[in-house]
Amino acid sequence: MTTTLVVDAAAVVWMSGEDRLGFLERLSTARLTDLSPGNGRATAVLTDIGRVVDFVGCYAAAKGIILVTSAPGVAPALAGHLRRYVLFNDRVRITDASEQVTVLRLIGLGAAGMAGMVTGIDVAALPPSEWAERGEGEEAIWILPHVPPDRSMGVDIVIPHGARADVVRARMIEAGAALASADSDALALARIEARRPAWGAEIDGTTNPLELDLRDVVDFDKGCYIGQEVVARLDTYAKVQRRMVRLRSAAPLNAGDRVIASGGTGDTSAGSETQRTSSSFNTSARSETRRSSGVVTTAARSGVEWRALALVPSALIAASPATLEISDHGRSTEVSVEY
Repeated sequence: MTTTLVVDAAAVVWMSGEDRLGFLERLSTARLTDLSPGNGRATAVLTDIGRVVDFVGCYAAAKGIILVTSAPGVAPALAGHLRRYVLFNDRVRITDASEQVTVLRLIGLGAAGMAGMVTGIDVAALPPSEWAERGEGEEAIWILPHVPPDRSMGVDIVIPHGARADVVRARMIEAGAALASADSDALALARIEARRPAWGAEIDGTTNPLELDLRDVVDFDKGCYIGQEVVARLDTYAKVQRRMVRLRSAAPLNAGDRVIASGGTGDTSAGSETQRTSSSFNTSARSETRRSSGVVTTAARSGVEWRALALVPSALIAASPATLEISDHGRSTEVSVEY
């Protein structure tokens, strides 16, 4: 994959105040109170019934926490969700910084090198889970390699809105970065390869972190947090009913396609009604089909084949571990499953 610059791929929620790390640890799955400035960690913010609000990169700075969201549209909802849990004596402030900063996302094999070229920071040499910054105030640039490092998609460069952000963007394009939008195949393929869920697609208001293959950002030993009892119970009693898997197909795949057992049958009436949009969660159609079939949540073309993420019932995977089938409006095609 060539280096791609994706615009409007994410937003930033800023948290400040002395209690910021402890507060966020109470509301999400990872241990965060041990983060020191210059370090980052991924975490999933949950509701009280264990549903994922968003999967975020959490970067500790000297004066606050940078939360990089999985999609721009989730920032107001995420900030609002966090504010609801602020207690009277909590020394924490939460700001949706979407209107203050620009997030330039670089993905592909050359992402670290290009980020280093335009910022002067040797991004490739940064230790795992570390990030860097240059300048202060309106001159600040945050260089944020994606976390966790073993599932890295690339690098986010966060710059205050204004002419400087435009200059950095132009320099990347002049250096050969391909420009893409947030709904491009390039970003979708990067997410699929990294198994990274996003708000409005896999994160739809009904999914828990274990369904979304986020076990590695769940600290089962850190103590209480919002939604912890539900997640612990699902894990202890093996009650995870769905899994997010990758699919590969020679035939076109589309978000909303129904996934069934190979040679099986299923009600395909929901069809395109389950296709996600960035502005709403289509939870009812997914709920109707959760037990008997799965659904493609993200799909993109990669050369001569198609790749996808899908939420598939655990029982369906156990019965057909190697191949499943897409069935939608009479169209049927076999797909291979990757874990």
